[in-house]
Amino acid sequence: MRPWLLGIAAHQPIRRTSGGPTNDFRYKAFISYSWADKTWAGWLHRVLEAYRPPKGMNVAARPLYPIFKDREEEAAGASIGASIEAALGASEFLIVLCSPRAVASPWVNHEVAWFKIHRDPKKILALIVGGEPGSSQTPAEAADACFPASLLYQVNADLLATEVLADAPLAADARAHGDGKRLAKLKLAAAMLGVGLDTLVQRDDRRRAARRRLLLVGLMALSTVLAGLSIFAFNQRDAALHARNQAVASKQEAEFQRDQAQGLVEFMVTDLRKRLDAVGRLDVLEAVGSQLADFYAKQNLATLNPDALGRRARVQLLLGEVDNLRGNLDPALARYREAAATTQELLRRDPDNQQRIFDHAQAVFWVGQIAWQRGDATTARSFWTQYYAQAQRLVALDPDKDDWQAELMYADSNLGTLDMDQGDAKAAAAHFAQSLSRSIKIYGEAPQTAQAAIELGQSYSWLANALFHQAKLDEAQAARRAELAVYARANQGNPGRADIKKRESIARYDLADMLLAAGQIEEATTEAKVAVELADGIRSKDPENLGLADRASLAHTLLGEAYGHAGQTGAARQQLAAAIAIADRLVAKDESIVRWRGKVGALPRLILARLEARSDQPTTASATYLRLTSSLRPLLAAGTSKQSIESIYCAALAGQARLAPQNHGANWQEIIAMLGPKPERHSPKTLTVLAEALVNSERADTAKSIVAKLYQAGYRHPEFMALLNIYPVLSPP
Repeated sequence: MRPWLLGIAAHQPIRRTSGGPTNDFRYKAFISYSWADKTWAGWLHRVLEAYRPPKGMNVAARPLYPIFKDREEEAAGASIGASIEAALGASEFLIVLCSPRAVASPWVNHEVAWFKIHRDPKKILALIVGGEPGSSQTPAEAADACFPASLLYQVNADLLATEVLADAPLAADARAHGDGKRLAKLKLAAAMLGVGLDTLVQRDDRRRAARRRLLLVGLMALSTVLAGLSIFAFNQRDAALHARNQAVASKQEAEFQRDQAQGLVEFMVTDLRKRLDAVGRLDVLEAVGSQLADFYAKQNLATLNPDALGRRARVQLLLGEVDNLRGNLDPALARYREAAATTQELLRRDPDNQQRIFDHAQAVFWVGQIAWQRGDATTARSFWTQYYAQAQRLVALDPDKDDWQAELMYADSNLGTLDMDQGDAKAAAAHFAQSLSRSIKIYGEAPQTAQAAIELGQSYSWLANALFHQAKLDEAQAARRAELAVYARANQGNPGRADIKKRESIARYDLADMLLAAGQIEEATTEAKVAVELADGIRSKDPENLGLADRASLAHTLLGEAYGHAGQTGAARQQLAAAIAIADRLVAKDESIVRWRGKVGALPRLILARLEARSDQPTTASATYLRLTSSLRPLLAAGTSKQSIESIYCAALAGQARLAPQNHGANWQEIIAMLGPKPERHSPKTLTVLAEALVNSERADTAKSIVAKLYQAGYRHPEFMALLNIYPVLSPP
């Protein structure tokens, strides 16, 4: 799992050719319905499976058997999972119970859309049990609509309804003022049997009439015998039935309410959450989380079954993520730890249950995430290693399940991130390459859904960062452009998605950084402008999401740097001021987040100090450098693992030394002591600073070796080229 994602669902569908013989399918039909219509579904399931066609129809004795209906446990436990899709793929027909409840049901819409994509839309039948046909076309009456959107309209590859009307399916109306139950049943039976409705109705009428005659004769023979017993028996029966019916009704109502509530919880933490991610609305997500918290606050936890406790843990993770995105790390960590305690106990009771393993994996990831945000690499690695182990267990238990392969993909990327923080880009690249390989295996080179595109794009992104850190500039750019190509394809079918725009903004920012490294200032400026536009656009729609603010600050920083190297000093200052203002608000929110005090807050100030130094403002620049080193030194003393802080700190020391070389020899020595022992850990920008420190400490040969490797790799960053101009001794031959 990554910070921006709780999990994914990418089941491989069962594909069948449409229109094959009945015995090619395990089920004659799949009944899709809202739980609020489960009484209607139960009736339809019974009458269809029990139906026997009249003699002479030349069909099998039980042609409508079996019918798939009982999906409550699968849906409540795992949303629309592999078992449901397998049942859909194994069904010849899909019968949709249409009502306003079905219109609002994400499960019904998903099942209809899935059947349209993977099976034959002509095999979809509709049974109206509530609402009014055609109401959805009239806004004033939309609340009475009975046909789900995925039934009325064509659907796209993401299983979402488009605005293009589809051919209307056969619809029967089971209500008393419609066809009535019997005729509705016969309409469906005729369609599934492939016989004429009139013929079936006439033959069924004759059969019913014959049965009524036989029944009447029998009843007349028994009437005399039963007359004497009727009063006593009926009184006793009525009393017993009344008591039993009350108990059954009470139990059924309790079960119905429980199923409805738990189903709603599952929808909120899965499907609804994904939709809110897509539009970028943290406020709505928080409102959903609050409703769920209120729901569980009223529950007696001792009476909840394991599935319900697992759902409650997922709710805690959702609420923790909302706190996290708002910068409230302490309450977020408390929720994550509570969820982890619950999932650990559930896993202890049922150690081979894959859902329990998955839930616990998510919980330990998020505890590690907080540690990572606070710069505690040791704790983060401990929890993320646990997450990796749980992902391995899932794959071992079911290697063919894409969800579990995806978990291992995330786990590899998490460990790679820790390696990057500690400067081990080679080890990180190995993790990221493995993650990308799994991603391509799961989704292909051109994934069909927006979420899959995001997953694949991130795999390219992580690898690009590791390659760039090693000065493999061409490979890094290729990976970054491959990432952007994935997002471009996804945008064609999903315009306006905030989650894709967020990923694209970050990718544009990173590509701009790579272009600067290649000395392509104009191209870098263009990419940075796009990054800023995207970042500010999505942040304006969700201003309380501090993760978006973080990315926006870095985008403004990079654009400010590009403008500065292009000689546009005024524009550069404007962008850097915007970046600093955002960063200061983040730090004021929670100064324990190392990234905000480090890279996000310090980098725009470093670039501003360099701009001031180039603009003949040495006093102002020196003061900015001094404030930077003073603010970053405590983070380094605390042992934070963020290598970016070392880089910015040493760059500020170098800036001070340049402004007063006669007084800052100690700065060069401190830089060498910090960066020199393991130069392979550092990025090209940081190695540029090390080379400058070495040449100022009479170690020009070592500095030349570093410079030659960077130059040979194609590194042409303006700061690097300026170093070569200042120190001709370093210029490669």
